[in-house]
Amino acid sequence: LEALDKDICLLVDEKDNFVGTATKRECHKVGEDGKILLHRAFSVFLFNKRGDMLLQRRASQKVTYPDYYTNACCSHPLYIDDKAEDVITAARRRLNYELGIPLDQMDPELFTYMTRVHYHDPGDGVWGEHEIDHILFFQSDVKVKPNSNEISEYCFVPKAEFNAFIPTLEGPITPWFNMIRRHRLKLWWDNLHRLKELAEPDKIQNVIASYKCGRMLWNTARVDKKFVCINAAMNQSTEAGEITDVQAASLKNDMCLLVDERDNVIGTANKRECHRVGPDGMVPLHRAFSVLMFNSAGELLVQKRASQKVTYPNAITNTCCSHPLLIDGVPEDVTTAAIRRLNEELGIPKQQLNREDFTLISRFIYADPGDGVWGEYELDHVLILRSDVQVKPNPNEIEDVKYVARSKMDSFIANQKDPITPWFKLIHQHMLPYWWDNLHRLKDIAEPDTIHSFVNKDL
Repeated sequence: LEALDKDICLLVDEKDNFVGTATKRECHKVGEDGKILLHRAFSVFLFNKRGDMLLQRRASQKVTYPDYYTNACCSHPLYIDDKAEDVITAARRRLNYELGIPLDQMDPELFTYMTRVHYHDPGDGVWGEHEIDHILFFQSDVKVKPNSNEISEYCFVPKAEFNAFIPTLEGPITPWFNMIRRHRLKLWWDNLHRLKELAEPDKIQNVIASYKCGRMLWNTARVDKKFVCINAAMNQSTEAGEITDVQAASLKNDMCLLVDERDNVIGTANKRECHRVGPDGMVPLHRAFSVLMFNSAGELLVQKRASQKVTYPNAITNTCCSHPLLIDGVPEDVTTAAIRRLNEELGIPKQQLNREDFTLISRFIYADPGDGVWGEYELDHVLILRSDVQVKPNPNEIEDVKYVARSKMDSFIANQKDPITPWFKLIHQHMLPYWWDNLHRLKDIAEPDTIHSFVNKDL
């Protein structure tokens, strides 16, 4: 408890600029208005040379998140001798204090600064978190002697056993570890040998939780003491009165596949029911697909959705995005649905689309509130296709198309005046660079049995 008033943390703005100081107590105490001061933090993920990751359980006497399971070390750089402590120095200090790792076994050069995450969690309503968290990876065989005042237990977990191990834990998981586990951990863990290539230390990922939606969403904010879903870039959806007869028929007659979080079909609902945000802010979880089509030069075909689209009009997105349907009482398979929609949207002749050329690279769950009227909650199957085809876009679906080279994609996205669809934004941020760099061996890196979650219902 002494550290609550003795340790001076670094207050920051949303761009991680140092703006002042406050005690640890002041930084974690939930105010009467529900607010928590935004401050700088760090999270260390420690791996041994075999690639096993260290997990710890926080001691029961910890003020915040007692008895929670988390990554190797989580704490704060401090204001010491009138100077802001750098993150790696702070990480070494706390790894020594919490886990007893000798300082001479922690070469600063062995730390990889992966990214930063801006998140908020109300904790128990008395103590909570609002941090810009600097994520550090460290791989080495070190001596560990935990401080029992900080850690009640620890273990090294092999990657192959991690997913099965998590459900066996006897306590909850800290919110920051849960976010990293769901959003980025697998990609980074699979690539410990090339972390420097994946690191993005200049970026700040905004994953503030939305309580109205009951799930974690990108681009959410706190307004008037209530957590409400917003997405300012996506507030252009067509109003109900502007829906055309063709769109109305599709919304009513196209039967989408409702699924559970393991992608099992559990029912059907029409397209309107699957995208209309209910009074409780919820949208039914349903199956979708996203096609990424590359030409022989390795360029990705992207499209701008037509202005008359009901959801996300005028938004930039990947080649084709839609839903497998229930047709003649039978659920349509994803590749068949993709071929159907590539023909309907882009005018690609079906004879140019061979099933064998599609690779189901992965699946992911995401949620986006759209404009609060039309939104998304989908389990998205990502298909990659590499082929030179004839393209003749349907103007009712697509306003424009463009092939973009690998080297130009980041600047293409950054310079867009139009919004980016939430699913394509997630693909671009989390998975696309790795897939693009490995177009020559897609079958080797495909994970069709894996479902990544960009939705967090635990917060």
